[in-house]
Amino acid sequence: MPRQGLDRVEPGRPAGGHQGKNETGDPYYEEMAEEYGIADDGQSTGAAFFDYDNDGDLDLYILINTLNERMNISIAERITNGKAMNNDKLYRNNGDGTFTNVTVPAGIQYEGFGLGLAMGDVNKDGYTDVYVSNDFITNDLLYVNQKDGTFKNEIRKYISYQTRSSMGNDMADVNNDGYPDMFTMDMLPGYIMKRYWEGVAAMRHSGGHPTGTVSLI
Repeated sequence: MPRQGLDRVEPGRPAGGHQGKNETGDPYYEEMAEEYGIADDGQSTGAAFFDYDNDGDLDLYILINTLNERMNISIAERITNGKAMNNDKLYRNNGDGTFTNVTVPAGIQYEGFGLGLAMGDVNKDGYTDVYVSNDFITNDLLYVNQKDGTFKNEIRKYISYQTRSSMGNDMADVNNDGYPDMFTMDMLPGYIMKRYWEGVAAMRHSGGHPTGTVSLI
């Protein structure tokens, strides 16, 4: 099995962006996103390397958060075909120093407003799953690894309550039972949301123009 990482084997040249040490003995790096094929131009807020297909090298998930016309008071159906400008990205490591964008064929197709990204094996099947915290436009996402190179959003199956304004998140086994637990920061919990919409109704009645969005369950 290849050594896990972004290694590219070229005689006389360090692997990846790490260029070894400079003349003063300090490690230094070189920008090589274009060369690797991951110079994504989306409005990303985070990223994580993980081996989603268990082939021994690290793949890349990019979390997207973008300002667009959908950030308004209107209720709208979510875009779930992977074509939204605020859709996260998944790049598969080809094992030869390059990556391929496999976002849509891998099932990463829900638009979002990503603010948190966590990785872990939530169902203990030996494959890494992905939890995404979203604000504004869409609910959080739990992409469960289908072990065939694809993911499926199964958050309703695993989580009975979801936040509406998620910020950061984390995944760890807090009670040592062998299963990862998930922690999500909620900027606008239910009781505050209720008060917010009461205020929205009052502003509408008085002719005001509040801003905000509604997430569809």
